[in-house]
Amino acid sequence: NLHDGHMKLVDEAKARADVVIVSIFVNPMQFDRPDDLVRYPRTLQEDCEKLNKRKVDYVFAPAVEEIYPHGLEGQTYVDVPGLSTMLEGASRPGHFRGVSTIVSKLFNLIQPDIACFG
Repeated sequence: NLHDGHMKLVDEAKARADVVIVSIFVNPMQFDRPDDLVRYPRTLQEDCEKLNKRKVDYVFAPAVEEIYPHGLEGQTYVDVPGLSTMLEGASRPGHFRGVSTIVSKLFNLIQPDIACFG
């Protein structure tokens, strides 16, 4: 569910790069409660329309099965011990491990020169 803050990141990326790829992925590793994952809004068509208006070059929106082909149980994790218990990690155990794992996967798949997060 892309909002104005995301669009500002897109504008920043377009100012800094010749090609802009936006990833849209609802990462199950970032949810410690299954019902939160189920209720999380998914508006891919609407998001793609917004990105098209911004002239984004590519949208990378893989299925969960493509990112985690062996399921979460068979997943290798990226854990950053010094950060995993700070900020949001203090109240959401495992959240930052999910973030660091998916960011590592995205960087390996897309191999960007720059990345904009928010």
